[in-house]
Amino acid sequence: MLYVFAGFPRNGLHAGGLRLLVETEGIGLLEEAPIVQYTRENAGEFGYRMSDQCERDGIGWHWFPENATFGNGVTVHKTTAEYRDDRVLHYHDDQTVTWEKVVEERPEYEARWVPGTCPQESHVVHLTWLVFRHVLPAFAYERLRAVIEDGAAPVSPEIYENRDEPGRYKSETRPLVFGKERRHAIPSL
Repeated sequence: MLYVFAGFPRNGLHAGGLRLLVETEGIGLLEEAPIVQYTRENAGEFGYRMSDQCERDGIGWHWFPENATFGNGVTVHKTTAEYRDDRVLHYHDDQTVTWEKVVEERPEYEARWVPGTCPQESHVVHLTWLVFRHVLPAFAYERLRAVIEDGAAPVSPEIYENRDEPGRYKSETRPLVFGKERRHAIPSL
C-alpha cells in the first residue's frame, strides 16, 4: 500500500529517520524488497492513499505523470510543478532524425490538478511517500500523518540524536545562498 503525504517531515526527520520511527513505534512493515516497485500503472492493484493535505494542495493521483515511479520503502521527494516542456526525437521515413518540442497546453496542465487549485506559475512541491506491505490501521496512518504533515515529535526523540553521526536521522535546515555570498560561505582549501 502506497501512502503519499504533503511536504517534508516538519520535525526534521529524513527518510532514514522515518524508517526508524516506523520500526520503533510499530507502525507497520515497510515494503523494501528491491523487486517490488510501485508505479502509477500498478499502484491501483496494490492500493494507494493521498493525504487530505495533498488533496487540499491540489495534488491528486492524476497529478503524477503516466510513467511516475514510487519505488519502495520511504521516499522524501522534491519536484517542480510546471508545464511539461519536453524535447523528443522524431524519426522520419527518410531516415532523418529531428528534435521536436512538446509543450503541454494549459487545459492539459490544469486537468492534472484538483479543480480550482491549479497554480498560475511554476513552484516547488515537496512530497513524502511510504510503501507498506499491508493497509495501515487508522491510528497508524494518523500517527504518520501527524509526524510528517504536522511535525509531531517521535515517542522517543532521544534515539534520533546521534552525536557520532549528527545527520543520521535528521536533516538540518540550510539557508540557500546565491552569488557572491556563496563564495564566502564555502570554505576554501
